[in-house]
Amino acid sequence: MHNSFSLLNLPVSFQIQPAALDKAYRVAIAACHPDRHQVDPMLRVQAEQMSAMLNQAHATLADPLLRAEHLLSLAGITAAGHTLDDKEFLMQQLTWREKVANAELGEKARMQQQVTEYTAQVSQHLAQLFEQNWRQDKEVQKRIKQTIHHLSFWYKLRCQLT
Repeated sequence: MHNSFSLLNLPVSFQIQPAALDKAYRVAIAACHPDRHQVDPMLRVQAEQMSAMLNQAHATLADPLLRAEHLLSLAGITAAGHTLDDKEFLMQQLTWREKVANAELGEKARMQQQVTEYTAQVSQHLAQLFEQNWRQDKEVQKRIKQTIHHLSFWYKLRCQLT
């Protein structure tokens, strides 16, 4: 696994300014662009591979859900397999899925706005959790995993609404 932060020469942190991420990506991609290696086919192949890794790194760090999962994986922690024991959130999921299934087109636009707002709130909560001593605190890690599952739900629901 590659460290997306290292590839783009960024500090390892959940908080990333989009402009700083984009600038780091542009600098890195310009340095290894395949068109700079027209003469040597081997260097061109290596540049294409590096470009692909940089594209993936940018996509990972640009998305709060992927960035959170990446941070955990860099620390040797996986979010997969975490069971969600938040019964209130599970009921909220059922309610939202039922609403989406029965919604008219006009309602879906309003719902999509709500889901976007919820997604932003959950992303902000993740940022707050990552500001804590999460690498050593198992309880914070558990809350991060739970919040990642919440965010994943809102992402999936947003896709269903589009």
